[in-house]
Formats: sequence, C-alpha cells, structure tokens
Amino acid sequence: MKQMGKMRFAIAILLFVALGACRETPAPSVPEKEVVVTTTPTAVNSRFPEAFEKSLAAHGGLEQFKQFKSLEYTLENWPFSQKGPLTDLQRVDLKNRKVLIEGSGYRLGYNGDEVWVENPKALGTPAEFYYATPYYFSLVPFVFADPGTRFEDLGIAELGNQQYHSIRVTYESGTGDTPEDYYILYLDPESYTVRVMTYIVSFPAFRQGKAVSELEPHVIVYKDFQEVEGLKMPHEFEFYNWNEETEDLMEGARGGAVFSEMKLLKTAFPAMIFNKTE
Repeated sequence: MKQMGKMRFAIAILLFVALGACRETPAPSVPEKEVVVTTTPTAVNSRFPEAFEKSLAAHGGLEQFKQFKSLEYTLENWPFSQKGPLTDLQRVDLKNRKVLIEGSGYRLGYNGDEVWVENPKALGTPAEFYYATPYYFSLVPFVFADPGTRFEDLGIAELGNQQYHSIRVTYESGTGDTPEDYYILYLDPESYTVRVMTYIVSFPAFRQGKAVSELEPHVIVYKDFQEVEGLKMPHEFEFYNWNEETEDLMEGARGGAVFSEMKLLKTAFPAMIFNKTE
C-alpha cells in the first residue's frame, strides 16, 4: 500500500508539472518566412491589351527592341513626292527620335529642336511630314509602345475576305506633333504579326481645313518582313485608299516602298550628324 501511495504521489507531481508547463508556454507561431503568398503574374504592361502584347512578342519582343539605340535603312521608292518616287538613306536615334535623311539633291533632319531641310524643291514633299513618317511605319508595332498611346481592342474584323484581330491606337493630348492621328492595326489572328494598318493624316498641310472626323483613312499593307537582330521588321509594303462605303481597302495600290539594308545598332549616332550643315 505504501508503494502504491508513492506511485500515485509521483504521478500527481508529474501531472502538475505538465499542466503548469502548458499554461506557461505559448503555442508556437508560424515563422514569417514560412508564410506562402500566391500572386498572379502581371502583364508585360498593364496598359497594353493582350492582343497587342502578343503582337510585340510575335515581332521579337519589346525588351529585345529596347536594347537598340539606332536604326538605319535605305527607303526605296517612297511614292508621295511631287518629284517622283524618293529613295534615300535614313538614320534614326531610337531614344530621342532625331532623324537624318540624305537623298539625291536633298538633306533633311530633326535635331531634337527643329526640322530642317536643304533644297526642299528636290524633296517635293513637306519636310515636317516626311522626316517622321517612314521611320514610324518601319517601327510597327514597337512605336506604339511609346508613352502617350492609348488602346482599344476592337476584336475580329474582316478586310478583303480575311479576318484580323483589330486594335485602335490613339494619343493623349500633347503627344507628338499630331496627337489627333489614329491608327487601327490589323493583326494576323494566328501569328499576331501586323498585316494591315489604317490611319489618318492630320498634318495641317494635307488636312485642308477638314475636321478629324472628315479625314479619310489611308491603308498600308505589309507584304513581308525581314529578320533584323532577332526582330521581325517590315520590309516591303503598299499603300491603298480606304473605301468608306464597304469599310475595306480599295482595289489598286497607290504605290509601294521597301525598307532595305536595315540595321539596328546598340550604339548611338554622333549628335552632330542631325544638325543642318552650315
């Protein structure tokens, strides 16, 4: 009996100690580093619609494009000049969009402050319009990733009995020289490369006093592309008028042109080349 009493006393002591330990020791907490947070991957740029992001990727990717500081190409047979088709060498600073164009009997450029031209009669078209237009067409779709652009996904559209994914691009007030311009991109619904683009020209010399709503769209058709430093860049293209009644391009090209010998460079051109020769 005494032995049993000692055992009961020992058990009681152990229970008392265990209960006391339970009261004094707080429950263990999960270390902060062990907390798992689930997030949804963000888009490349939240202001871009998904179809436009796919187009950037189809043309080689925006990050790949951003590696380059300079663009150079020969523009062949630009059809919109009173002197006939123009062929010239064009250089563009991709970071600040300075431009130098050298053709037969004319030179023009943009030095960041002003547009200048030497021998405008040989050019046969307003320098303020010409200096920026060809390179803008050459940089599609990357040029629409510039600050100040706005997008509206228009979904599937049909042109010339073919279906495209269409996106409208407009500009915030104060963006560029002609913020009232707009473009509609027509993307191949499978590859998402840019195949057709409609646009208006709100440049004052061509506007003839019309309101933006009265301006007739023009059409550029990208016939093929060229691989340049891992990017799919425009090569040959044609221009068409827009048929307002059928909302389609009119038959018969107004003319075509070619971006040849295109180069993308990771070095910048010397700033002095963009200045007018004294």
